[in-house]
Amino acid sequence: MNNEYNIKLPTPHNKQKEILNAYFNSKVKNITINAGRRGGKSTIMSIIAIVEACNGKQIAYICPQYSQAKFFFNEILKLLPVNVAESNKSDLEISFITGGQIKFYSGNGDSLDGTIRGRNYDLVIVDESAFIANLQEKLDGPIGATLTDRDGRMLLISTPLGKNYWFEICQKNDGVLWSHFRYTTYDNPYIKREVIDRFRQQLSKAQFNQEYLAIAGENASAIVDSDVIERNTITVLSTLPTVVYGIDIATSPNGDYTSITGLDTNGHMTEHQHYKGFDSNLLEGIIKNLPSGIIKAIDKTGIGDGLFYRLQMVAQNVIGVHFDTSTKLNLITELRVALNTDKLKYNEITAKELSTYIATLNPKTHNISFNSISGCHDDTVVSLALANFYLEEGKAMHGSNGNPLAKYGW
Repeated sequence: MNNEYNIKLPTPHNKQKEILNAYFNSKVKNITINAGRRGGKSTIMSIIAIVEACNGKQIAYICPQYSQAKFFFNEILKLLPVNVAESNKSDLEISFITGGQIKFYSGNGDSLDGTIRGRNYDLVIVDESAFIANLQEKLDGPIGATLTDRDGRMLLISTPLGKNYWFEICQKNDGVLWSHFRYTTYDNPYIKREVIDRFRQQLSKAQFNQEYLAIAGENASAIVDSDVIERNTITVLSTLPTVVYGIDIATSPNGDYTSITGLDTNGHMTEHQHYKGFDSNLLEGIIKNLPSGIIKAIDKTGIGDGLFYRLQMVAQNVIGVHFDTSTKLNLITELRVALNTDKLKYNEITAKELSTYIATLNPKTHNISFNSISGCHDDTVVSLALANFYLEEGKAMHGSNGNPLAKYGW
């Protein structure tokens, strides 16, 4: 291929060769690669994209940001002689004389679904997959749909970002549908070991393991340690009566989730309902049908405001919580205390979201904000926080004998 088109491809190092051989000599549909910083991710992707395009294949190349997509568009273009391919800089497309094409996309924001919809690809490359917002929804939705007609393949590569959805799919390594590889910055012979060792001294062990050894670990800013999360995760929910519900309302009709979490008097999860999107009538009926004598703490911020006021007319014991900086700080602070003192037990879905829920300090305002890391959800964390915040009031209202009027002596 090099001689025929006079293309001088980068020379791969040994670990890159292992991955290239696996890609070109196997029929595995999906390949995931965890790679250390400066380990040579772009070399692998460039070689595969160019070779496949020279063979007439249609390739989508997805990066987290538009600026990254534009950068790699230019980097690949530099490797191609003018008689091999034509470029469209405004659309970030490289068209080959073979009929093959490489089209570059930004994976974040709301544009990917609209721009990639209706296209058909033989290969989708996703660069820095861990940093793609809502990665699971995009792989299952618009990205996956583009591979259907051509029975295409996916190549996903990234430096890890804690234990988010990228971490989950890297565990899929059956050798049939999925193959996984990992290589470190040390595997790149063009980076001096003493330079990498210097960073080992400067960074925390967790940071160095993640950035240079490509080992996913705890999120450095997580609100609670992984061992706390693990020891309080339960596989069977409590059968004791529910004394309080926390309800987080989806912020958008499609991409977000509504979560309803119930806790018993011990703080153990009794119930968890999860609904994608915001269907006002559906949610009103579900919440209305929850037991009347139990507190229902509901996030009434934004889209949930109208639902809350309607619920006040048809349901009992509904408490509306408007989220602002102060409110959220109080909720999450109380949640952290309860988690670290082992006062809450929750299901695996909640545990996964807790592991990717982080605190971020604004260096200018010195305010702390709480959110899930890019690409992950926080609805179950918020519903748990709401339920926990009103747990004591729920216990007092419910009474030791399960009578919601017990505190009044009735």
